[in-house]
Amino acid sequence: MAFSYPKIILVGDSLTQFSFCPSGIGAQLAHAYCRKADILNRGVSGYNSRWLLPLFRETLKQLTSSDKVLLYILWLGTNDACLPGYPHHVPLSEFQGNLRTMITELRAHPITQTSKILVVTPPPIYVPLLLQNASREGKARDYKVTRQYVDAALAVAEDFHEDTGITAIDFHHLIELETSYGCSLMVEIEDKNVRSALDGIFTDGLHLGWKGYDILYKKIITEIGRRWPELTPEKVPFTAAWWGDLVKDGGS
Repeated sequence: MAFSYPKIILVGDSLTQFSFCPSGIGAQLAHAYCRKADILNRGVSGYNSRWLLPLFRETLKQLTSSDKVLLYILWLGTNDACLPGYPHHVPLSEFQGNLRTMITELRAHPITQTSKILVVTPPPIYVPLLLQNASREGKARDYKVTRQYVDAALAVAEDFHEDTGITAIDFHHLIELETSYGCSLMVEIEDKNVRSALDGIFTDGLHLGWKGYDILYKKIITEIGRRWPELTPEKVPFTAAWWGDLVKDGGS
């Protein structure tokens, strides 16, 4: 019996690469779409959009006529948002151009012309926690600058608003809502109440813990159901037949 699984492809940096940890979005999507779709992790730790663009193009080249891509999740910008002078920094306009190029090339490729595209923004950062865990990272980043890259990613997605197969999640705002300490995340002096609210959301002020990933996963599933109900885990059919049908048809 010859069959191939449809694909959901995740593209991004370390937040994507680590997403197959327990409660990560990759792990939870793989569980939800088990026997229905393959979840391909194309996250590369430390990469910005400039470095990811060639690898992204390679994923497109590897697609064949037998492939079906249900969804691309593009989760970029966290490393681009490093301050000028640090190696990961990518200017805001270039970041937007790289993200726009990825979406445009997805729409131009014969296999992904109708695939759904979900843009996910960077989460906020919490500098006091970053300084404790990775002093260089704490000095290389700024909360307000990261917000600029969030807005830039949302603006790119909005440029394609006439395409109903493209949408975005403001993950930065989701975390602020979850903690109820949005403004306090900006401060560079640790606040015990903020630190407690962030428990499980961050591991180091930048990378996500189980709760941070869980917040995003639930939003992804909600957004799929709202925008593309035919792609919810309940609606995507099993690829392999149910074993009972094999017995009924005389299989063994």
